Amino acid sequence: MHRVLCLLLLVGFLDLSCGQGGNEAPNNNSDKQAQGAEEGPLHPQVTAGNMNFAFSLFHIIASESPEKNIFFSPLSISAALAMLSLGARGRSQTQLLTSLGFNLTELSTRNVHQGFQQLLRVLSLQDDRLEMRLGNVLLLSHDLELLPGFLNDTVAFYNPKIFRPHFEDAAGTVQLINDHVKKETRGKIIDLVSDLSPDTEMMLVNYIYFKGLWEKPFSVSKTRMDDFHVDAVTTVRVPMMRSWWPHWYFHDRYVPCSVLRLDYQGPVAAFFILPDPGKMKQVELMLTPMMLMKWNRLLQNRKFYRKVELHFPKFSISSSYELDQILSTLGFRDIFSQQANFSGITRQRKLHVSKSFHKATLDVNEAGAEAAAATGFSIAFLSAQHNPPVLRFNRPFFMILFSSRMQTVLFQGKVVKPTTSYCLPLLQTLLQPLQGSPVDPAYMLGIGAAIMKLVLLLCLMLLSPQVTTRRYHPREMKKKGRKPSGRATVASGPKDFTFDLYRSLASAAHGQNIFFSPVSVTTSLAMLCLGAQAHTKAQILESLGVHLQQRSEDQLHEDFKQLLQELSQPREGFQLTLGNALFMDPAIAIHDSFLRAMKTLYLADTFPVSFGDPIATMKQINDYVAKQTNGKIVDLIRNLDSTHFMVIVNYIFFKAKWETAFNIKNTQEQDFHVTPETAVQVPMMNRVDEFDYFLDQTLACRVVGVPYQGNATALFVLPNQGKMEQLENGLSQNTVKKWLRMFTKRELQLYLPRFSIEGSYQLEKILPRLGISDVFSSYADLSGITDHPNTQVSEMVHKAKVDVDEAGTRAAAATGVIFTFRSAQLSPPRIVFNKPFLLLILQNQNILFLGKVNHP
Repeated sequence: MHRVLCLLLLVGFLDLSCGQGGNEAPNNNSDKQAQGAEEGPLHPQVTAGNMNFAFSLFHIIASESPEKNIFFSPLSISAALAMLSLGARGRSQTQLLTSLGFNLTELSTRNVHQGFQQLLRVLSLQDDRLEMRLGNVLLLSHDLELLPGFLNDTVAFYNPKIFRPHFEDAAGTVQLINDHVKKETRGKIIDLVSDLSPDTEMMLVNYIYFKGLWEKPFSVSKTRMDDFHVDAVTTVRVPMMRSWWPHWYFHDRYVPCSVLRLDYQGPVAAFFILPDPGKMKQVELMLTPMMLMKWNRLLQNRKFYRKVELHFPKFSISSSYELDQILSTLGFRDIFSQQANFSGITRQRKLHVSKSFHKATLDVNEAGAEAAAATGFSIAFLSAQHNPPVLRFNRPFFMILFSSRMQTVLFQGKVVKPTTSYCLPLLQTLLQPLQGSPVDPAYMLGIGAAIMKLVLLLCLMLLSPQVTTRRYHPREMKKKGRKPSGRATVASGPKDFTFDLYRSLASAAHGQNIFFSPVSVTTSLAMLCLGAQAHTKAQILESLGVHLQQRSEDQLHEDFKQLLQELSQPREGFQLTLGNALFMDPAIAIHDSFLRAMKTLYLADTFPVSFGDPIATMKQINDYVAKQTNGKIVDLIRNLDSTHFMVIVNYIFFKAKWETAFNIKNTQEQDFHVTPETAVQVPMMNRVDEFDYFLDQTLACRVVGVPYQGNATALFVLPNQGKMEQLENGLSQNTVKKWLRMFTKRELQLYLPRFSIEGSYQLEKILPRLGISDVFSSYADLSGITDHPNTQVSEMVHKAKVDVDEAGTRAAAATGVIFTFRSAQLSPPRIVFNKPFLLLILQNQNILFLGKVNHP
């Protein structure tokens, strides 16, 4: 049984309250250095290491969250990792300490721990002007046998409070941890731990709490609501504090920013960096320990202590981070892998860090500021083997076809059996009444038009509309200064419809191949909105993540129109064809507004057909779909009769060649492991080349990008053995974006099966799980299509197919929605903090907090 060690670092609560101010320049920093002087200076290598680690960590977090608030405590994370290193041995210990920024040729491990010991003691010294609480907690399973050296060193250097909980009582242990954390941070960090594995053996907790007073407080009476410019086009109203006190301030022309230092009463100061308009990214990249030291040195000069009209927002932000991948990027690799060596903790079992996280919060007001943070690491026993550089896609894997130019998912799927297809169970008959009894022709004739059925077959393929589109290739993303030339955001919202739909399909097709086109389904649903009204429409829009308070329905349809126009543009390197067609009975009255919208927004062609001859009409529609998809989608419609009166078809076809083809001579029959117990022989292609590659340790998978000619890319995602479900549960649009950002070029020997798979799905059984239910029931309101009051969707079919071989890929898909009628001085310089800015909170040269405020 695997046992788990959790390392939780709880860092930084900051509360600033009113103090007195004046115009006389203070004795700069003499007071702030006195506290540290009592203990003597820290080893310079410890100070430098902590500083380098803080900024390295900031750059990684900023790259992961370019548009989000950032707030974290590097001291919390570095102290916890240093404490963890007490139990590390060999390369794991070396990686921990060197990745923390320490040069072990100039600094012994004992020096490191003595430095943290002194740092924690200095920061914990009592001061009437502020409150600083730092400490450590060690939670040990009642039967865990620690090595005496680890326990003795931890107590000597980090002086933890020790608890001996029963981790089998997960709820009780969670309560114990959360209560302690909440108490030590004055209630700022609550519910840090939501659950614990009963296999947990040990927890390390490091916390820091800070509460201080502004040396020169803001007057509450002068605070006014004012604009804060989130970006060039977004403005929000925030309470803006104002001050006319002298402050330590200067403008850096080299970095293009304004630097403000606000002092607290006591030995703490905050630096606020306001980039010049449009220069946030440049300032972020130039933010280094050397730059901070330059600013700190300049702000010792009295000429920079001057009267400033300061406008500063009152704000509250919080951040949470999964640190596994972030720390791995910084070099902390072994501790998260089977290479971890924590034999200095216990000899009972082999440990590794399985999870790490950090949580922080900051409040700033006229009196001062409040801040808190928490970080966690979970350490588990090992059983996996080292991931080799050779990638063999010889077990089920997840696949995404991605348009680099449009930054859009073309197709996504999971390959379980490369040579088989899968179809969800179809309805026993297409024209079955709501009660499930067989269709009685005499009964149907008796009620006439009341049981006429409308078939809406929306045959769309490719593209997830929830991804913002751009016009460049992933390998161009890192080129400095490259900007997208266009964008079309479709169905964006807090919900992740694409991957929610995937998970629903996966649960209904357990152990089977999955292949579908997200844009086919979402565009079909958007078309339904043209005719849906009231709650029926609201359900569809909400499930797509569209909120009409923020974005009009007209804008949704315009976005789809733009998307279809973009995709219809001629392009070199691959073939992409799509369009819409409307097959309708001219004798049935369809609202002109619906037909116009289909024509103008979805570019639909119209064909008159006779549903009195359903076999001929079915053949006409199926031939049309087969032709438009180059024969990939055949016999889409299998049942039509004279009660139907309209079919809408949306088609899309994709064909592309690999940028570098696989050599067919290298393809050999090899095993593909469907399950750990089942293997089948498949033609396995292979190629040695440089590929875009990313190891996602959070989701336990490896991602490879294989480019096509033109500007499309296929992403192949290979979960670690037994981790498919973990990967599926973690899939989101943000996950894909992270993969693209984190791609690096790496030479790989890639083994990829030649395969052909298809899927067919009854979506009327799936979509109600996602919140779209009325349209399939007697509650449907589709009065925007026809005046008949009893129209509903009786069936929605989706069919997709993909072929992957040595030359490239061909893919197609179709979705069908079937409707039925149911029965019944000189002026001081102005520094206005009204756009995103950075902040650092320091004690001497120790960064307590570091962040970026994008949205107060």
